[in-house]
Amino acid sequence: MEYEGCLKNEEVAWRQRSRALWLKEGDRNTKFFHQTANAHKRYNHIDQLEVQGETISEPNRIKEEIISFYKKLYIEPEEWRPSENISNHPTITVDENEVLQAAFEEQEVFECLKMCAIDKAPGPDGYTMGFYLKCWDIIKQDIMGAFHNFHSIAMFEKSYNATYIALIPKKKGAKELKDFRPISLIGSFTS
Repeated sequence: MEYEGCLKNEEVAWRQRSRALWLKEGDRNTKFFHQTANAHKRYNHIDQLEVQGETISEPNRIKEEIISFYKKLYIEPEEWRPSENISNHPTITVDENEVLQAAFEEQEVFECLKMCAIDKAPGPDGYTMGFYLKCWDIIKQDIMGAFHNFHSIAMFEKSYNATYIALIPKKKGAKELKDFRPISLIGSFTS
């Protein structure tokens, strides 16, 4: 039984590592399965980058160019303000405001967790939503504590608001930054 449990855990770890959503727990360790799981390794790095016709291969310089590119891309050159007066539009009632400002309830948080795909990991820590659901009775005090802390001081811990960006190539042989798609990996309570 212990050996079977170890095999099952290894299979689950490989499935999570492969990130192939159609693979379910219990699939066998086939050659195709391992190729799918290891395919990310080949494409998970940028060893060369072409910037304004120049090919860069030094890791630190590649990093600087990527940061510079996305800082320029996501900066707002001007402040945005609504163009019309919104003071005459309908507003929420006092009762609606109280409901919106009420403390988070355990059942509300648990219901939100159940709406998430169980195979998805919210961040680079690799804990899937399935982990949060299965271990809810163990971890709910810590998670609800974080929500109550946020509600009382109206500020998240800095680490909760951190997001990692992964650059996914849009095509084979991607060399320019426009050939990559940024995907955010959002941190969670365990980050």
